[in-house]
This record gives sequence, structure tokens and C-alpha cells, in this order.
Amino acid sequence: MKKIIFFLFSSFLLANVNVAMSANLAVLKDELIKEFNKLYPNVKVNTFIGSSGLLVAQISRGAFYDVFLSADKEHPLFLYKKGLAFTQPIVYAKGGIVLFSRKRIASINNLSKIAIANPKIAPYGKAAIKFLEKIDFPKSRIVYTQNVSQLIFYGLNVVDGVIIPRSSIKVLKYDKSHFYEIPKKFYSPIEQSMVILRRAIKNKDAFLFFGFILSKPAQEIFKKYGYD
Repeated sequence: MKKIIFFLFSSFLLANVNVAMSANLAVLKDELIKEFNKLYPNVKVNTFIGSSGLLVAQISRGAFYDVFLSADKEHPLFLYKKGLAFTQPIVYAKGGIVLFSRKRIASINNLSKIAIANPKIAPYGKAAIKFLEKIDFPKSRIVYTQNVSQLIFYGLNVVDGVIIPRSSIKVLKYDKSHFYEIPKKFYSPIEQSMVILRRAIKNKDAFLFFGFILSKPAQEIFKKYGYD
């Protein structure tokens, strides 16, 4: 009997949720987890960061994720239609894009090169390319990176400008003259959505985390980082 009790107690302590998160959430994931653990201290949240397209490819190949927080609606919807997600996509935050430059921004066209996330795998990259196309920024002066971390490195060390998620502003210790918030009329709404994946159908902790993301404490954290 003692062995059974110990096993059950150990299982409770080792409860965990594997969460795949789009790269733009890297800056706030620790705050989200800290707030979640105030409510559920015995649930360990493991996070896996990447572009939404890359994470979907991993999920399609059987990755052991329980919850997927995407940077758009299309990728979660794809998983749902393929039967890989248990829930339909639910919007948890709305993001925006910002141009950052180490130089003070006088004119966008004065920037020799602008880096963006690869629009084939990153929703924020897709929004960025739409903006650059609408202002006729030369394609030869656009540099592509794989994720937000690379973008920030490029913005600080390689190119004149980068188009980043609004949430990344807090990472960059520059005043407002180095940022230009791109009007929403230049790109489609960035509705970040999430799903519970099919493999987590019996993982009650995955449902707890899913519900927490929509709660007031979590939504306050998203607002703090510039999400609508």
C-alpha cells in the first residue's frame, strides 16, 4: 500500500505540460509560467520556442507537445482540420509589428537593409513583407531570418533596421525615436490562437494551462507586452 501511495504522490509531483510557443512569446513566457504556478504549483510547464511553421511541422511529425500557442490562426486551424488538435483555435492575443533601428528613424527608405522573419514560416514575417511591399521597399534590401531572436541580433549587430513583434520592444533598451509602430492598415490582423493537441486529451493539466491563458492574470501580462 505504501508503494502505491508513493507512486501516486510522485505522479502528482511530476505533473507536467509541454507547451509549443511561437517565438514572439519568448519575452513573456517566464512571467506566464510564474503566474500559472501561483495557482498550480505542482504542475511543471515545459516550453518549446520556435516559429509557428516550424512547430507545426514538428507536431505533424509526432512531437510530444500538449498545447500549441501560435502567432496566427492559420497554423492551429491546419492542425485542427488534420485531426491533430482536440480543440478549435481560440484567439488569446492580438499582436502588432514595429520597425526598430539602432539609428534614429528619419525615413524608412534611408535604411540600407531591413531584416524580417521568414514569411514562409513566421506570421510576423508575413505581416512585415506585406508592409514592405506596400511601401515599395526594394526586395534586394530585405534580409530574412528564422526567428525573433535572430531578428534582434541582426537589428543590434548586422542591418540598419528590423521589423519585430511589438512585444520585443521591452528587450531593446532604446528610446522611442528608434521605433516606428507600423499602422495596422498595412497588414492583416495578427490574431494569435491556441489549441490543445490530440495527444493531450487525457492531460488535465494541459486544459488547466489552456484555460489560464485566457484568464485575467494572463491577459494582463499580454497587455503589459503590447498585445491587444
